[in-house]
Amino acid sequence: MVGELAKIAGREPIAEYLHGIAMPLIGLVVVLLWAASSLSAQTLVRLQVDNDAMVLGPRHDRDYTHGIDFSVGRRRCTAGECRVLRLGVIQALFTPDLLYPLDPPADRPFAGYLGAHGSLEHWTDRGTWQLTATLGARGPAALGEPMQRFIHRLFGFIEPPSWDRQLGPAPWIAASGSFGRWVQAGPVRLGALGRAETGTMRTLAEVGARAGVGPDARWLDPRPVQGFHAGIAIEAGQRWFASDATLMGVAGGAGVSGVHEWRPWIGGDASLRFGSWAATVSMRWLGRDFDGQESAPVVGSAVVQWTPR
Repeated sequence: MVGELAKIAGREPIAEYLHGIAMPLIGLVVVLLWAASSLSAQTLVRLQVDNDAMVLGPRHDRDYTHGIDFSVGRRRCTAGECRVLRLGVIQALFTPDLLYPLDPPADRPFAGYLGAHGSLEHWTDRGTWQLTATLGARGPAALGEPMQRFIHRLFGFIEPPSWDRQLGPAPWIAASGSFGRWVQAGPVRLGALGRAETGTMRTLAEVGARAGVGPDARWLDPRPVQGFHAGIAIEAGQRWFASDATLMGVAGGAGVSGVHEWRPWIGGDASLRFGSWAATVSMRWLGRDFDGQESAPVVGSAVVQWTPR
């Protein structure tokens, strides 16, 4: 992998793609570090991995093939609320079917994204909201090809083809927000949730309802957890998705329908918490983003968080 990284770095200088977003990225880091230093709080570390390995049954998680999100944050909690500031790095890989790559619009193109993000989260006993800003780049500088080849060789999978046709360099700039509100009905927590995102990669909005027993795993509650806790939850809703050509592989005027329609989704997760550690495994079944898509995406993820007491 080191050789491949060096070869790509020599052929496609990373600085060439990050030059246009360097100053906004530095500004985001400085603001978040200043804000985090103002909190008289504890540190938390969070790692999220999205991959086929987290999907039960047939492996259909190919529309979001792999993703890693590592972040470090600071939290401050009182009796009724918590505030969290997080700064992280995210890499996302999007591919069509690796065995039978198809030309758009029948499937997605190969694309890699690499960026930094900052998040502000707020929790109360009855709800939460989160705001996130992401700055990065798409293209060879995102190191999607060497990362996927390394993973496939490590686990003995089939070598992924066609990264030579991946989408070219472009900035990745995005802003997103989410919220959740819930009520307690005995041991069950019932609530509503929503999310919206806009940027150079995609624009989406989704709403849904959620029911769970035990700790809320969709957002890893930053408050201290004493002893051992476990929980499960299910959720369902509607999702509206739009995009430029980046992730759809659909050129303007191609006549591919369904891009701007509301589509259903359903998800579930299971969580375990013990002391300073929390872990969640989740799956989501999403409606097709466009009618030419061969299969509906199934997204699986695992999140581990360490929050010292």
